[in-house]
Amino acid sequence: MKKLSILSMLLLFISMGNIQAQTVKEESRKQKKAEQELLDQMFFDEAKQAIEMKNFILEADHVMFKYGITAFVLPNTNL
Repeated sequence: MKKLSILSMLLLFISMGNIQAQTVKEESRKQKKAEQELLDQMFFDEAKQAIEMKNFILEADHVMFKYGITAFVLPNTNL
């Protein structure tokens, strides 16, 4: 009987630890998601401001012409 109560207590502590670990993981995921959304919003606002002020540069590694002909260009060609 004593062994049974010890085993049940041990099982209870193990399951409580597992539940707590799941809660911590869930909170960590929520925090990472919130941080990523904040970072995405910051980049969006920066890009929107650059477009509105017409202060941006487009760089290309290849160009497609009118009839589907493509040409590869170097980064120094973009200057």
